[in-house]
Amino acid sequence: MSLKLNQRSFQLFNTVVLAVLLLLALVAVLIHFYRLSTGRERTTVVGRQAYQAVFLTNDQVYFGHLDAVDTRYPILDDVYYVQLLPADPNSDKSASTGRVVRLIDSATHKPTNRMILNREQILFWEDLSDRSPILQKIMELKQTVQ
Repeated sequence: MSLKLNQRSFQLFNTVVLAVLLLLALVAVLIHFYRLSTGRERTTVVGRQAYQAVFLTNDQVYFGHLDAVDTRYPILDDVYYVQLLPADPNSDKSASTGRVVRLIDSATHKPTNRMILNREQILFWEDLSDRSPILQKIMELKQTVQ
């Protein structure tokens, strides 16, 4: 008779442990969805007025206003990049030079000045300082367009 009591006790104990674990998992899921819906899980900080340099896994770097960085597809607006120019064969210098190009002016298919990026392809981003030569060139280009 004591053997049946031990089996019943063991089954009851397993049932209680399983119920507690399921309850804890449910609470964790609910907290996660609550944080997502209220935006409290956002930990990334991007300067809204600043330009950012966005470094991608394919060695491309784009400059613009980065938004929605905590989503799967961040958005880069007012996009620029550095177009490398081939080195002059008549020059003693072997280094290439570059020029800042606005995305909308660069391609034959005339894209909008917005890029939707895959978050998994972004290595990191940085805010550009006011002393950045890239930012100064962007501001010069913006003056000539207006």
